[in-house]
Amino acid sequence: MDANDEEIKEAYRIFYLIKGHIDSPETTVMSSYNSYFRRAWQSGSDGAPHYEKEDGFEEAWAKKIEEDTIEKVANLGYD
Repeated sequence: MDANDEEIKEAYRIFYLIKGHIDSPETTVMSSYNSYFRRAWQSGSDGAPHYEKEDGFEEAWAKKIEEDTIEKVANLGYD
């Protein structure tokens, strides 16, 4: 994973903490990052248990990567 992929994954992680899902286009997630990071930071400093919300992120991320890969292959016309 290069730095760009890591930044994208982190943006999706923050999006997941705030929204509870990652079913959004990458452009939406990336444009939401700064404001959602501030929201997560503030709610975390107020005692919000983000670790409870974060538990499902890795599973959701793996599913998204799999779906994106299948979609790319389908768009290329491979079986």
